[in-house]
Amino acid sequence: METLILRAKQKEQALAYLDRELRHISWARSKCEEPARKAEEARQTAAVLPSLEVLEKIQRYETKLERQMYRAITQGERLQRMRRENRCRHC
Repeated sequence: METLILRAKQKEQALAYLDRELRHISWARSKCEEPARKAEEARQTAAVLPSLEVLEKIQRYETKLERQMYRAITQGERLQRMRRENRCRHC
């Protein structure tokens, strides 16, 4: 009878030890996976963004288009003024 009690106690201790080890391994695994997950996330983010060279080209095109737009607006305003002045002369 004493042997059965001793075996049950040893079994309980062994299971408790194994539970502690499993929790520790799980914690250690999560700590190892976190940097890998962050590195993969950074790689995916970098893959989506255009290169610096492409971004600089886009910026140059944007600047050129902005200048052209302001020139067209200025020219349109000038033409409107000229038309208004011509209408007033004919009045």
